[in-house]
Amino acid sequence: MQIGAAVPSSPLELIKSATGPTKVVLAILVVLSLLSWALMIAKTVEFRRAENAGRRFMDQFEDAPTLDVAADLARRSQPSPQRTVMLRALPSPADMPAT
Repeated sequence: MQIGAAVPSSPLELIKSATGPTKVVLAILVVLSLLSWALMIAKTVEFRRAENAGRRFMDQFEDAPTLDVAADLARRSQPSPQRTVMLRALPSPADMPAT
């Protein structure tokens, strides 16, 4: 026991008085925490972009008068989950009858 030593009263003092291995573990935890926050922010941005692209595609898709117009729209739109479903539902050019 450290009977005569002062008890740290703030988190900064507690870190300053920590041993070397404790400081290493804390540094690793800080780095991993920052990495996880960066991943969460990146995924949030990615999901918002996909949602916006899907919303734009659906708005245009609803206004398409024919399936051919909707298919053309799907081929030239930005990538989105809705666009992917539409493209997979379309027949490939090899499946089309020759005219």
